[in-house]
Amino acid sequence: MLGNYWESSTTNAVLTIRRLTGLAVLAVSLAATGCGDLAGGKPSPSPIAGTATSPPVSAAASPAIRVAQLVGPKTGWVLTERDLLRTTDETTWSRVTPPDVSGEAMLNAYFSSPTDGWVVHQIDDVTLQVLRTTDGGSSWSRSAATAVRSGAVVPGIQFVDSQDGWFMARYPSSSNFSFGQLFRTTDGGSTWRANDVPVADAFRFSSPMEGWLSGGPAGNKLFVTHDGGATWTARSVVPPPAFAGDQPVFGPPRFLDQSFGVLPVSFAGTGTSGYAIYGTSDAGSSWNVLVTFASTRDLSSGDAAAMTLEVTPSFAIIVGLRDRVDLRRSTDRGRSWQQVNSSGLPVAPTILRFADNSNGWALASAGICQQKQACTTIGGLHTSHDGGATWKQLQP
Repeated sequence: MLGNYWESSTTNAVLTIRRLTGLAVLAVSLAATGCGDLAGGKPSPSPIAGTATSPPVSAAASPAIRVAQLVGPKTGWVLTERDLLRTTDETTWSRVTPPDVSGEAMLNAYFSSPTDGWVVHQIDDVTLQVLRTTDGGSSWSRSAATAVRSGAVVPGIQFVDSQDGWFMARYPSSSNFSFGQLFRTTDGGSTWRANDVPVADAFRFSSPMEGWLSGGPAGNKLFVTHDGGATWTARSVVPPPAFAGDQPVFGPPRFLDQSFGVLPVSFAGTGTSGYAIYGTSDAGSSWNVLVTFASTRDLSSGDAAAMTLEVTPSFAIIVGLRDRVDLRRSTDRGRSWQQVNSSGLPVAPTILRFADNSNGWALASAGICQQKQACTTIGGLHTSHDGGATWKQLQP
């Protein structure tokens, strides 16, 4: 599904490693979304050789996973600190890293199918380039070089179709600001154009024109665009009575169709912290609370990734809560909920990615330290084939 997106800094479309300790699941119907634009000229992408025929990667090697995306029941892509990997059976993994590109230079990635994907590559400190494959990583084409400011990071990339996509470049600034640019493409990633944004954090598009942006230093900003990201308008919600005095922390919404969508909001406060899922039937002009979840601990404004949403092609939205492992499912647009077991997850996933209502990946990883020493990482990438009831760890 082209529009599914995992953000790498707050949240996604793409899986990234972040410490998290809770989760809930909501299943509803949702349409695909996407985004894209990048500054540069209009040369045709230049083809380069690929490495899809490289031998499978040994399971003994376990570099840190930076991005992971499931695009079929057992077919997916994983970006580690060393390589870009691809699997079709969750057992063997082939290196499909573009030639002459190192793992640390691949800042983010987005994959829409078993064959199609884009990788944001850092050429140098002030230049980025987007690489594209349409054959599962056997070959890659390069976009025009794109100028950015020194120290840029890329917290997210998304495509809504084969031509329209976006990536965010966030620039260094003080903790009081979230500064950057949103780059857009309308030709599949060959050329990009930069647009200024009010905050440089999580975004999600539901069509080439309609998109949402959330974040800011405290995570309490929400914006909508109707022109592909050229201009943005602020939006807000009315908090549930139990969280009336708390500060909202927004994630970007997901839309099931042109009118109905869901919005994840965490509320940070003392003694009343919690989570709410909002729904809209008028394309986001107004939002109403569908369900709330209590938190087992106080959240802070720094918990910008306290809740995330995932949508499957079979209409499942995954909601991640920070304070516990708790999977829940709704199949009627949030009117009723069922709790789902989550056996096999050592900690709550940061983000989940489901290819359908049964098959999903979860990145469940956390750092554990004994008296500030002897720190280790537990967990990793997990797979489920029963809708999230049981999970097994994978070894990319």
